[in-house]
Amino acid sequence: MTQDVPDAPRDSDRAGPRIQPRSLCLFLLGGGVGLVAAWSHPAWDLVAVLLLTPIALILAADNLGLAAGVLVLWGLSTLGVGASRPDAESTRPQRLHVAVEATLMGLAAGLFRRWRDATDAARRAAVTDPLTGLWNRTGLLHRLDEELARAAREQKPLAVGVLDLDRFKTLNDRRGHAAGDRALVDVAALLRQSVRKYDFLARLGGDEFALLLPGVDSTGAHAIAARLLAAIRDASRTADGHITASLGIAIVEPGAPLVEATELIRQADQWMYRAKQSGRDRCELGSATIAPH
Repeated sequence: MTQDVPDAPRDSDRAGPRIQPRSLCLFLLGGGVGLVAAWSHPAWDLVAVLLLTPIALILAADNLGLAAGVLVLWGLSTLGVGASRPDAESTRPQRLHVAVEATLMGLAAGLFRRWRDATDAARRAAVTDPLTGLWNRTGLLHRLDEELARAAREQKPLAVGVLDLDRFKTLNDRRGHAAGDRALVDVAALLRQSVRKYDFLARLGGDEFALLLPGVDSTGAHAIAARLLAAIRDASRTADGHITASLGIAIVEPGAPLVEATELIRQADQWMYRAKQSGRDRCELGSATIAPH
């Protein structure tokens, strides 16, 4: 399998991590165990370790912040609340040890979360187009390699499209780059709404987008193309008139020789230019072929 690539960001991802009900229940359970251990006999400290360790590990998979909170709460409650126990004086060294250990574990979990979030953000940025939130060319090539291997293994068709907005430079020149950027974001949203949930979208650069359509043959590609072009034509209105697009699609037929990912994109790009030469606002498609050496 090729190198793992993180999922492209969704709107819910940009809003920040959400606390799941299971995580909240585990946090409350862990906090309760820590408080009970702090009030109880010193033997409960070992019970707390045995109970809180798996709770913290499970929490760490959902929300490392809550996992850190449980451990810090346990440490502080052991040190503070435990001071009121009848055996407080004799157990002070033990309580202090448990408190320091639990707090350090919690802080370590919190620091690990910050490192993991930073690492995930860096990996996501490497494969994501910052303007539209779609994948970029790097992410597309990773995914296309996987889908080509799957199509060959399962003997299913695969369609790859390159879509280019018509006369986009005119829009930029007349209304400014800010208007052009808004148009690109709007087109990306339209593409998301018009494809299946398991299709794959990317921005190749400028006003050029790519579509990866697993299991789609020429008949299905025609239907998808008509839907996409109509959506862009009908919904993307500017002071200069409609924004339209030209689309080229290369189809990998079942049982056909394997075509490299970059070559497949190049052929789809060629079909897109044929669409422009044929009048724009249309789709041209054909079967992928092995490039001559």
